[in-house]
Amino acid sequence: MKIAIVADTIISISGGIKLSFDMVKAIRSYGYEVDYITLDKPNFRIIRNSLSPEEFPNKWRYIFPFRIPFASIYKKYILATFNHRFRREYDIIINIQGDGLPIVSDIVYIHYPIISLLKRERIHFEKYYENPFFFVYFAPNRFLTERGWKIAHRTPVILTNSKFSKEEIQKLGRKAIVLYPPVDIEKYRELPREKERQNIVLTIARISPEKMLHVIPQIAAYTKDAQFIIIGAESGSTHVVLRKLKKNIAKYGVEDRIRLVLNAPEHVKMRLLSEAKVYLHTMPNEHFGISVIEAMAAGLVPVVHRSGGPWLDILGGVQGRYGFSYSNPEEAGELISQLIHDDGLLREVSERAVERARLFSFNSFKNKFIRIINWYAEKKATLF
Repeated sequence: MKIAIVADTIISISGGIKLSFDMVKAIRSYGYEVDYITLDKPNFRIIRNSLSPEEFPNKWRYIFPFRIPFASIYKKYILATFNHRFRREYDIIINIQGDGLPIVSDIVYIHYPIISLLKRERIHFEKYYENPFFFVYFAPNRFLTERGWKIAHRTPVILTNSKFSKEEIQKLGRKAIVLYPPVDIEKYRELPREKERQNIVLTIARISPEKMLHVIPQIAAYTKDAQFIIIGAESGSTHVVLRKLKKNIAKYGVEDRIRLVLNAPEHVKMRLLSEAKVYLHTMPNEHFGISVIEAMAAGLVPVVHRSGGPWLDILGGVQGRYGFSYSNPEEAGELISQLIHDDGLLREVSERAVERARLFSFNSFKNKFIRIINWYAEKKATLF
């Protein structure tokens, strides 16, 4: 079987792009051939430094033999015009960016329907509203996104990352299959557990508005005897978030209890995961939440907003079994205080959280993904 995975560009290994290489690894492990198609030349330096050999496709294919350094949000629409070039060369084409890439394919992975965000949640696109230039640059994207959804809507198989995203897709008139992105849980399970953990509440997130990091100072104000550490990756909107975060730190008088670590190296992240007791995830309606699973595998107890994938999928919608959820900063502070001061409760929930993380392993992902591939190939063969 010959399969193609399609993405508009690869300039870094984001969560969605990492998922596509997990697909490559799964496909190759079953002896199938898989090519990777992009619009412009991928950043091979980053790819070589980030991936293992088994995650490399059989062949790289890109329309332009150079990097296109501009119009990043419109690359997907340019790629769509070349769709006919490779359509008949493959048994199955997988569109890994179904929430934005408008190409005809057999299987589409939609992390979350962007069309829903455009209609409801401006916070995800805040930087495009900050000045007239970005506003004009972004304006056509809404029209093109609506056209892209119409193409994704006609794709035979839609995959998505959580029950939460599945419900949003159903509201738009299509059924979807939940395929959880895999997490390298063994990497985090190997962290030392014998040493005594500190009263640290850890958050790992991109520094962008939708992550709602500015509520952490308010949560800290309702929490007793805990140090809050935010490991943050910078984004285009980092300055906006940091300004709001620093303002709230001063407002709630928690300057001595919140520490921000920007672009922390991996060894710092792993050390803090081995030292902290609680993992705080502040984004409402998060589509999935890989960092929550990583923290659970490392032995931290998650405290998440009572919405989205972290609550419905990762914690299973059950309070106190694999972690806790909150609806407001005061409730979050009370839950964290309880965990910090009750070692028995912390240990009990931590042990269950570690086992729960196994549900999101690579093997679980691979087995379900290949079943879907084989099922669709058989179905397609009977139709044509």
